[in-house]
Amino acid sequence: MKYVDIVEGIFIYGPNRFITNAIIGGIPKKARIKNTGRCKEILKKERNIKRNSTKK
Repeated sequence: MKYVDIVEGIFIYGPNRFITNAIIGGIPKKARIKNTGRCKEILKKERNIKRNSTKK
């Protein structure tokens, strides 16, 4: 699988294993987590993340 339009951000917290709140481009945003397999080990507060950009 190839991802395009990748943007970087900072993970804030995840209210559940499918949704995350992050700061992307200096703006707090919610995002959907596609693969939740290793969330406990990977998604820690203030960790750098990357996600697909949405054009909405």
